[in-house]
Amino acid sequence: MKRKTPSAPESDTATVRNRVAVLKEMAEEIEHIVDQTTTEVDQLREEARALRAEVAELKQEAERMKTLKTTMGPRVLLDVGGVHYSTSVATLTKVPGSMLASMFSGRFEVHTEHDGRVFIDRNGSNFAYILDFLRDGVWSAPTNEQMQRELEFFGLAEAVPVPQRDYKSERFDPVTGLDFGEFESPGGIAVGSDGNIVVADDHRVQVFDGSGRVLQSFGSQGSGPGEFDSPEGVAVHDDGTIAV
Repeated sequence: MKRKTPSAPESDTATVRNRVAVLKEMAEEIEHIVDQTTTEVDQLREEARALRAEVAELKQEAERMKTLKTTMGPRVLLDVGGVHYSTSVATLTKVPGSMLASMFSGRFEVHTEHDGRVFIDRNGSNFAYILDFLRDGVWSAPTNEQMQRELEFFGLAEAVPVPQRDYKSERFDPVTGLDFGEFESPGGIAVGSDGNIVVADDHRVQVFDGSGRVLQSFGSQGSGPGEFDSPEGVAVHDDGTIAV
């Protein structure tokens, strides 16, 4: 019996089918490679975004450190009226044209004591407010004549917008409160050689003249320089220095 030989068209059809099958297999393989590559590209893009974020954060940290280094600068030890402070040249020279800016500009020789501190013969408690202002740019001190004199001495009166108040015309009434002339929980009272009455009350010290007019008020809540927490006594030395 003779085997039938495929005709040419049938042979071509089989070849085409085989090629289609091979191409289909190749297409599926390519599609798989593309999917895998797309996933890898997405992962690389995500890693790149994370790296860019990390680089940005490092740049910000570098800027912060640079600012901190500039802000801190060389350390300066101060003795202001017997109260010790530690700050930086950058802080003291924050306001151009001020006495402190000129004093620590490097243009003038600054005398230091045996302990390395620069002595300034001013009110040490009030200087804490001035130093905080130079550091933060925010004025949070009580407004009184004594503080105004300190600002004028240090050449900061124009830089600090302190509202003026006529304390000498204000009289006190012995009522409970924290306004000027009022008392919350007085813990001590003393009379100076000039006849002024000094009262330690809650977190501040108030000074009145003999007729009861408010001369000055200083202090704030806390445990730092110029701050009080329910003082229990006050005294006035012969030279007018107030001890709380």
